[in-house]
Amino acid sequence: MITDPLFYAVAVPAVVIMGLAKGGFMGALGMLAVPLMSLVVPPIQAAGILLPILLAMDVFALWAYRRIWDAANLKILIPGAVVGVSIGWFTAEHVSDAHVRLIVGIVALLDAEIIVFEVDVEVGEDQLVLDELPDDPGHLIAVQLDDRVLHLDFT
Repeated sequence: MITDPLFYAVAVPAVVIMGLAKGGFMGALGMLAVPLMSLVVPPIQAAGILLPILLAMDVFALWAYRRIWDAANLKILIPGAVVGVSIGWFTAEHVSDAHVRLIVGIVALLDAEIIVFEVDVEVGEDQLVLDELPDDPGHLIAVQLDDRVLHLDFT
């Protein structure tokens, strides 16, 4: 068991940020959880600590969306997920903690660059389309998926 108070001072905010981001309330800040925890524990251990929490959240998400899933999306997502998990496993198994810290840092910086500089992504006609978000996040946000419109009210 980890008894270092610095670990808990970093891990608790990291878990809270990750949970809120995964729930859709903090945007992409969830990507900071592993790099933050990597400051006090090895990055593989940080990911291992966060993994059960992520899996528990996924169980609730699967239950919530059990009636509106799309097999076409799974055909696209599953091969990429298998490749990503395989690369992650290989990296964790065959690379030192120092190299994993470097990889986590580079990925975090690249993700931050995409977010800070708002890299434009072309969205196809059949893909997710978000209405322009207002400055006040308390407004209604409409998400259009094909012919269905999902309304999210954050007021």
